[in-house]
Amino acid sequence: MDEIRTPYDTHAEQAVLGSIILDRDAIGLCSTFLQADDFYHETHRWIYQAALDCHKRGTPADYVTIGTVLQDRDQLAPIGGVSHLIELTNVTPTAMHCEWYGNIVLDKAQARLMIEAGRDIAAMGYESDERASLMERARLMLERVERRAQTSDIHWARQISNDYINSLSDTTPRGLPTGLVDLDRMLIGGLHKSSLILLAARTGMRKTWFALQVALNVARAGSPVVFLSLEMNRAALWQRLCALQSGMSYTLIQEHHKMSAAELARHIQADGELSMMPLGIMDADVTTVSRLRQNALGAVAEHGQPALVIIDYLNLVTPENDKRNSNRVNDVGEISRACKQLAASLNIPVLALAQLSRAIEQRQDGIPRLSDLRESGSLEQDADVVLFLDRPDLRKRDDSLAGTADIIIGKHRQGPVGTVTISVDASSGRLRNHIGYEVPAGYGGPR
Repeated sequence: MDEIRTPYDTHAEQAVLGSIILDRDAIGLCSTFLQADDFYHETHRWIYQAALDCHKRGTPADYVTIGTVLQDRDQLAPIGGVSHLIELTNVTPTAMHCEWYGNIVLDKAQARLMIEAGRDIAAMGYESDERASLMERARLMLERVERRAQTSDIHWARQISNDYINSLSDTTPRGLPTGLVDLDRMLIGGLHKSSLILLAARTGMRKTWFALQVALNVARAGSPVVFLSLEMNRAALWQRLCALQSGMSYTLIQEHHKMSAAELARHIQADGELSMMPLGIMDADVTTVSRLRQNALGAVAEHGQPALVIIDYLNLVTPENDKRNSNRVNDVGEISRACKQLAASLNIPVLALAQLSRAIEQRQDGIPRLSDLRESGSLEQDADVVLFLDRPDLRKRDDSLAGTADIIIGKHRQGPVGTVTISVDASSGRLRNHIGYEVPAGYGGPR
């Protein structure tokens, strides 16, 4: 059996370096995608780094200037002196193919990174650490390989223009509809891909009911939803979903032994309808960011790409390295960034529920504000949309407002802010469209 050799191409590495010495524009081209660490031979890494440093200073990278930099670093003699730099030009077929040679070097470097990551991941399989933590470390290793495979994140004007013109002919909805028409209108089509949407409220405002209603509306339309619950078990969530689907009293569903035969049949029918929907629930007492991600990716592997992930609720997520003396502000910042990254990596909206601080109770109006987001300003910073769920009927104890709730759009990166009023069925928990929406006076465009 032939011995497996580490991937590298000495001739391609020499041709890149020779091209740089022959053509003053070659280093500018190679520097956009090639790094010194991509070279297998150490002496080649030294030479390329010297050429990069010349380029950064605006100095032409030829055998004289590169030789001077190497001399200052005591690296000229070990490579064989200036004569070796000249020899590199002699073994280079043509400087015109510098980019081609460079891509060969990069391809071999990526192969070595994959081998290194695979070896490390295989070794981790024998470790006794928590499996979710090991999976997160493995993911980071693979992301490092993936990042190196991307030669440039810069998109030039012509390509951006072409993509934009092509998008004008796309008639598919811009967002994922929540089923609440006025809210979708304010959000310019609903919940958008790669967006982190934060739903915040005080205790008792029925955040979970709102999230379940959105999940149900999306799943009814045939789009897969993953509901990650850290507060309620799946049986309790399922009872609420049955109430929303059937329109029956939630209290009666809890006390199902009191149902009439007709009510029981209606309840069973709702359960059957729910069972056919693309809706998954994960419940857990304690979970970390990596476990959230692991379960979301597991859902993709089992059932395909979800259209929406809901996290109930964000303040209960445990940071990756939970320490007794950790800073909670930093922890929440880490968690919110991870949720945003999850939305971006899966290219789906993530709806995360959050608790408001008690400061809201000290104000006379009691209306939620961005400053009320509990424990971290990172929540406001990372979220693309911040929704507040307010129940003036409960807050003011005003029976004339019974049956309504306000969804306050406190932040909207791509559109207007304002308030949407919806109807609430106190018995079943159902949420419905109500009286339209308001846009603040003087609003002049997206914020």
